[in-house]
Amino acid sequence: MAAGVGALSPRSVSRYLAWRIRPESAENTEPKIHQFACTSCPTDSLEGTGVASEDFESARGWIYLHLAKFPEHTGYRESVTRHWRADLLPGPVPATMPVAPRVLP
Repeated sequence: MAAGVGALSPRSVSRYLAWRIRPESAENTEPKIHQFACTSCPTDSLEGTGVASEDFESARGWIYLHLAKFPEHTGYRESVTRHWRADLLPGPVPATMPVAPRVLP
């Protein structure tokens, strides 16, 4: 490998970094989005996918509409889109914390 970005050398230092990973809580964060899909319909079917909504009950309500048309379709899958934040924690890595290695130049 050529010297440069990402190249390891005898002077490289490896250390572990502690990260806290949590749902995003900033005020300007996009809201969580719920969407349901019928597991009996083909995956590329528009009719088998409900509307995406910030409101869980509105998203879930689509299932009842779908059941009215297809009473034999009884399996559904929920997809949730939620934004997450990773913060680098200062100080040493606690022994019980999952860590991500990072090679420093």
